[in-house]
Amino acid sequence: MKCRNEASPVNRSPNRGFSLVEVMVALAIFSTGLGGLSLLLLLALQETAASRLQSYAASQAWSMAEFILVSPGAASSSLSPAASQGCLFDGVCEPPAMVSAALHEWRKGLADGLPHGDGLVCHDGTPTDGSPRQPACDGDGPLHVKVFWLEPGGGDSASPSPRRAVARVPLL
Repeated sequence: MKCRNEASPVNRSPNRGFSLVEVMVALAIFSTGLGGLSLLLLLALQETAASRLQSYAASQAWSMAEFILVSPGAASSSLSPAASQGCLFDGVCEPPAMVSAALHEWRKGLADGLPHGDGLVCHDGTPTDGSPRQPACDGDGPLHVKVFWLEPGGGDSASPSPRRAVARVPLL
């Protein structure tokens, strides 16, 4: 006669735990999720860099527009950059020379702060056109500040794409 407390082979509980196949499937799902997160992080970094460039270009365009607005005679001068910016640092100069020197320094800052950065100030009726080599200033319309740069390629495109920021000089 058998005791009821003895375990029989039929009543044994099944082994608990994971099989190797279940572990491999879980690892595959987990690694796919991590791959997706790393791709998302990479795209976020690229967009952050592009946003930083856009913000820098816009602030530089508005900075030059405000400089022209507060500088006496700046809007009526030719607004071509001077080769020498000595009058900005070494003493007194006439307003047109000061504006030309400031424009030279501003363009130097654009070249340093933006990839292939450049900028110009011109009268333009259609300010949202043009490129660094062909700024498309038609000489008609209000005074605009144009900033150009090449945004590094990202995502599907490996080639850099041209970008532009434009600021209209107010009240001129």
